[in-house]
Amino acid sequence: MRGGRVGGPEPRGGISADKPLTPTTVVEVERKASKDSMVSLGQTPVALGSELIGKRVTLRFDGSMMYVIHAGLLVKTLPAPIPHQQRAGLTGARVATTPLPPPLSQPRRAIRRVGTDGTFVVARQKLRPGVAHAGKTVTVATVGDCQPGPRRR
Repeated sequence: MRGGRVGGPEPRGGISADKPLTPTTVVEVERKASKDSMVSLGQTPVALGSELIGKRVTLRFDGSMMYVIHAGLLVKTLPAPIPHQQRAGLTGARVATTPLPPPLSQPRRAIRRVGTDGTFVVARQKLRPGVAHAGKTVTVATVGDCQPGPRRR
């Protein structure tokens, strides 16, 4: 009793593994991506991609989606590998209190070298700048939905 003081309120956002979560509860955990771009969610390994190797990320579970957040920006959206019933048992799980951050605003870029025939390929799409550009390095910015079209044989 000597030198003691009254404690403050309990920390917000912590989740107890004993209480079940509702399916609408948004849960966040922080992890560091390993050298092979994997993070561990309990017994479930998840690949995040080579651009996040060694980086600390926040994984946000909202319904059936998992959002990968790095440096305050939404980097990737994946299907949630953990059902909502098991999310409370994850190490470091907390209830999300902030809104989802904005996605990256810059378009993805692909750097390619133009072949001797004047063509190069990005996302299975053959582009033809022409023989005049053979041997040059080009940068292609992909904007919008970049799904490849049907394959021709």
